[in-house]
Amino acid sequence: NEWKCLDQDSIVVLNHPNWGRNFDHFPHTLMESLEDYHGIEIYNGVIERLQGSPVATDRWDRLLTSGKRIWGFGNDDSHAPEDVELAWNVVRVAENTPDAIMSALRHGSFYASTGVEITDIQVSNGEFKVETANAQRIRFITKFGIYRQTTNGSSATFALPNDERDAQTLSYVRAECYGEGGRSAWTQPIFFDVI
Repeated sequence: NEWKCLDQDSIVVLNHPNWGRNFDHFPHTLMESLEDYHGIEIYNGVIERLQGSPVATDRWDRLLTSGKRIWGFGNDDSHAPEDVELAWNVVRVAENTPDAIMSALRHGSFYASTGVEITDIQVSNGEFKVETANAQRIRFITKFGIYRQTTNGSSATFALPNDERDAQTLSYVRAECYGEGGRSAWTQPIFFDVI
């Protein structure tokens, strides 16, 4: 309970929560009790060849539903040559500098991917729009991990709640974009109380 992200220059990410035969390398109660971290690893590439699951969006939705404001990261976790280019994070920055990249990662201005390219994300006029270069299906997920909308194609739009009660019911929305061969991309959550 005493772990905190005290250094403004750091990025704290809780890694590979679903690794291992019990799918519990990072116990959920510990993730819930910790404060001041930036996110969790929602995809860990090396676990493709190990026990457990490389995907941890189930844990992410549980934390988001409990009120955590955290981002989802995707990483290779390279331990061998075949562990490269399995997952990565794409930042949205005005300039390609270390400070701009670190700021984008700290503030959720990025998406995680295993091969689907998101070309644009917009939140405006009561809509959350996602456009991709190569997705075949896009799903929008809200509180409790509920799939609220599925759109076949490379772009999709989700109507944001227009009253406070609906906003509280949904709490957040994020998108998962699925492409050929199991490739995916995940947007960061949009929290309705800050729109």
